[in-house]
Amino acid sequence: MAPIGSCNHSVKNMEIALNSLKRKGGKNSINRIEGNYNYVRLLPKTDDEYNLNNSDPSIDTYEYPLDYEIVKQGNKYEDKTVSANKFTWIYCAVPKSKKFDAKIRVEILDDLYLPFGNGKEAETEFQREEHSFLKALEDESLLLFGNKQKDLKNGRVAQWYASGRIRVWDDRMNFNTNVYLPGAGFVPVPQCRVRANRWFTTKETLTDNSGYFFIDHGWDNGNEVNYSIKWERADFDIRSGNYGQAYYNGPKILYSWNLDIQENSTPDNYMYAHVHRAANIYYYQNTYGVISPPTNTFLNGRMHLGTNTGNNRSHYFGFNSAWAAAEVRLIFNLANDDSRSIFATTIHELTHAAHWTIGMSYEAYCSNAGQAGRLAESWAQMVGWFITKQIYGPAGLNFTLFDQDAIQNTTIANMGETATCLSNGAWYTPLFIDLVDDFNQNNTDPTFPVDNANGYTLNELQSFLFARPTNWYMYRDVLQNNSSNPTEAAAVQLFSDYD
Repeated sequence: MAPIGSCNHSVKNMEIALNSLKRKGGKNSINRIEGNYNYVRLLPKTDDEYNLNNSDPSIDTYEYPLDYEIVKQGNKYEDKTVSANKFTWIYCAVPKSKKFDAKIRVEILDDLYLPFGNGKEAETEFQREEHSFLKALEDESLLLFGNKQKDLKNGRVAQWYASGRIRVWDDRMNFNTNVYLPGAGFVPVPQCRVRANRWFTTKETLTDNSGYFFIDHGWDNGNEVNYSIKWERADFDIRSGNYGQAYYNGPKILYSWNLDIQENSTPDNYMYAHVHRAANIYYYQNTYGVISPPTNTFLNGRMHLGTNTGNNRSHYFGFNSAWAAAEVRLIFNLANDDSRSIFATTIHELTHAAHWTIGMSYEAYCSNAGQAGRLAESWAQMVGWFITKQIYGPAGLNFTLFDQDAIQNTTIANMGETATCLSNGAWYTPLFIDLVDDFNQNNTDPTFPVDNANGYTLNELQSFLFARPTNWYMYRDVLQNNSSNPTEAAAVQLFSDYD
């Protein structure tokens, strides 16, 4: 980022611009400039403080200064004055009447006059009637302080509208003429939050199911906007690691933004886009018979999905919120994890969050000689497998050995090996997958378990979780006492086989 020099919209500079217009003999609709916004920065210490401001409908928050030019597109602005393991400064233009919680550190950076507001309020009658004058005032300030407008993109057009399309590269399928097809290619990023901002004024919208967006706000001809993606929805956000909000900072242009995200050019946003695809489906398009993860309520804020590259395991630790860190940690090795793996892992970890709301706990997970851990991981394997299969299945792919299905190539002996709370590979069994599918892995290798169980549904298997079993055999007993499936005996045997 690069400083733009003196702030165009400061009261001082807008007053200079007003006097300049007066000397030129132009129309003068106001006598003097009075500030209507404050340019501030906030430094939250806790997750509650962060959510309080990030969810405020009267402001748009940025984790980088708004009085700087973005000279390079990307996903991160790093403030060297703030620790990487804490929240960074949040920048925004707020109405003069805005009151902040006394516990939040707030610094007023400048007194602003924004002729057209910060983009959150409805247009006033004065703004409509005096649009030409207010635009001339703003343009005069830009001219005087070194931020002259670009040439008009089309002299016949009074206004233009920000629009475009957001796609991401998928290693398994592509989207062509509104149909998903097998083979690598670009796919839409639906319902992602695209923003267009000009200095301190922001307008935004969500992409549609095909990745297209249209922001219903007329920008004056010649006025460039900064495009960006803020990776969040009402109930979840994606973080760059544990703390920082994830962004894609796009170009400053006068026309549509058509973005194709690729791993080799922006690996972080490649991950963010596929994490968003998975979380968006699980939260808002969940028709699979399972409950969605926890939503944003008065007691619980957005679910934070901390995403980065590395070699550690992804995990869900709800108690991370106690020190404001991300509850879901998604850690990918892009040499091994392709787009489908990122998608499936996101579903898996969010399934833990949903499971914890109906009876699982950390105390149980690490006790009972691993029986609760095996139950939790096997259930998450199932939901991750099933939902991912619905999304990638219509592309005509072969699911006989699909990611989690590949665990069905594990012998009974390996599944019964010692595992602990921190080293729990043996807990990731295909038990619940076996109860649903009709694939008997024993037919391919006699060292694999005999899977003659089939025909259970996700909703049915989840209903047994509502009885709050906290270990492997408690769940088996609930199933045995409440199931009428004709393959029940084979299902009960699998619990012993995988222990």
